[in-house]
Amino acid sequence: MKTDKALRKALLRNTNELPYGFESRVMRQIMLEAERKNRLSYYSSISLVSIVSLAMVAIVLYVLYLYFNFNILDLFVGVTIPVLEHPLTLLTNQNRPILTFSIFIALLMLFLLGIDHLFRVQFRKTKKQ
Repeated sequence: MKTDKALRKALLRNTNELPYGFESRVMRQIMLEAERKNRLSYYSSISLVSIVSLAMVAIVLYVLYLYFNFNILDLFVGVTIPVLEHPLTLLTNQNRPILTFSIFIALLMLFLLGIDHLFRVQFRKTKKQ
């Protein structure tokens, strides 16, 4: 009889109370999981952008070689080891305009990416407020 009363009392006890600190531990786990998911998303998007960029460069080089008989390796014919000989042998009269144009385009891209980054940061700040 006594065991039945103890069993009934145990079953009727209010079990809606959670252990101390349960909510904070669960929220910490949720925050860690959300941070991990954001980090994974960031790295996967960076990887995807890198792969697509490399593919685009490869396609451009292939089209240039196939249809215009332009070989990118011809630009580096005069390249020597800079330690042993003059380091500017790459800058022959034939290669100088192409190299200058390439540097200009690269700097322009970096400038535009910087402006894009600044605009995105500003947009996020205004969105949070």
